[in-house]
Amino acid sequence: MDKEMEKALKSAVKNSLVDLQKHIKGEMQEIVPIFRIYTIISNGSSGNNDADWMVVNEPSHLQLKTSISDFIQLIIKSTSVVYRLEVVFRSQHAKVVETNYKREQENATNSGGAMSRHNDNNNLTEEQKWDAYKLKNALPEPDKRKSYDKPYVELVTKSKDINVLADHITKIVDEIKA
Repeated sequence: MDKEMEKALKSAVKNSLVDLQKHIKGEMQEIVPIFRIYTIISNGSSGNNDADWMVVNEPSHLQLKTSISDFIQLIIKSTSVVYRLEVVFRSQHAKVVETNYKREQENATNSGGAMSRHNDNNNLTEEQKWDAYKLKNALPEPDKRKSYDKPYVELVTKSKDINVLADHITKIVDEIKA
């Protein structure tokens, strides 16, 4: 399931980048403006000479390219809010184990006896009982060969398809200037 979530996030980012590319490149579709560029006729630094007049775009091509690159990074970084399922599951499991242990300990105290699951642990300290309970209810260790410890955003950022598409979008913006 964790791998499927990774694929879904990569696919969502890729689809968003493809959509951005279509808007920038202009596919045979209804044009939807996503950027506003002002063309300004400005006199040069000397002031009154007619030869100093020039056409200036605001934002400049470099500013536009930087904004698009920043936007691409924001699309990719949006996956950082999605936590690894393995991490979430293990965290939730730890909370359930702790809650169940406390409940059993409370029931044992209220009934005047030792915890039913830990009758053989009556001579142990509370810390030792807790350690034994955690060990008994522990999940198997995650497979170290898999990337469960890496956040999804790191895997999405390193995706070859996504990086190629992001570079392609940047090249399209460069071609607009020419």
